[in-house]
Amino acid sequence: MLFTGKSELSIDAKQRLAIPAKIRTLLKQARVGEALYIIPGANGALWLWPERTFEDVAGRDEPTLTPAAEQMDFDELTFPEADRLELDSAGRIRLPQELVEEAGLGARVVLLGMRHHLEIWDPQRWATRRGAKAPKRSEIAQRVRSVSDGPSR
Repeated sequence: MLFTGKSELSIDAKQRLAIPAKIRTLLKQARVGEALYIIPGANGALWLWPERTFEDVAGRDEPTLTPAAEQMDFDELTFPEADRLELDSAGRIRLPQELVEEAGLGARVVLLGMRHHLEIWDPQRWATRRGAKAPKRSEIAQRVRSVSDGPSR
């Protein structure tokens, strides 16, 4: 499943966000579960993961009684904040108030397709972030290519 595009949306007074029909259709066609998981993203946005995708990715590491410090740090900052959000009959999810506040979201947001997940951003913060990166598009593409090609020999 591939998420792309941008939608400008509103969070209503009950903290509900309507998921666009094109995304709901994609979720249904991909059979990835009946819900979305929300987590605070590493970039300050809120990340939405399809239920089965999140469970697959989160469960990839083997359980251990002695996790690395980095893994414990990540787990402590991610999983207590994660929440499973079911879509209601109108295709809305109710966003946790604490996460909305932490991400600095108001009534208007942008929902971005980010390949395997979705991100919820404050529109001004997204515009600023995108504006800073857009002039570096070529440089960023080259860095990604270098990483995906591996070390040169």
